[in-house]
Amino acid sequence: MRWFITDSCDFLDGLEEAGAEIANAAGSFQADYLDADDPDSSDYPIKRLLLKAKADALVVVDYYKHVDGTVVGVNKGPILSWAGRHRGRMLVAYDRDGSSWRGLKEHGARGCLSRPHNYHAYLTRDLPTATVVAASIRTIYWPDGKDASAAVDALKVAMSSSYPGYHGQKPFVAE
Repeated sequence: MRWFITDSCDFLDGLEEAGAEIANAAGSFQADYLDADDPDSSDYPIKRLLLKAKADALVVVDYYKHVDGTVVGVNKGPILSWAGRHRGRMLVAYDRDGSSWRGLKEHGARGCLSRPHNYHAYLTRDLPTATVVAASIRTIYWPDGKDASAAVDALKVAMSSSYPGYHGQKPFVAE
């Protein structure tokens, strides 16, 4: 499986250590495309980068964040189009500390930005967030001290499970 990750993070580092195939090219992080004076989500050509990288899985790191007072995320249109083009592609939201979930609930976001329900799975290291999000989406709680391969294994189990919605379920724990 070829992984494309939108920003540098501990999950990317762990995948590299585990020998996973990373599809990112140099300069393909979202931060590389944001204008420091006027950050805008549409500056990131995510679909073009994904098609060029021939990725199988996309991990959007912190899908909702504030950059100099502006809300920045990943536009949902390109990623949904990319995921729907071929069977088996996986969209994963990685909310490191639960801040994306809390920020979205507190402030809302423009309609063009992706939200948790646009992803196949939700990965977080924050247990309270994992517990809340698990009511509506496949959620993987990745505890501190566990390596990325445990999170990847939990993602595979969550994605292969036959129960379609996971409404009201507990999060999968990466062990």
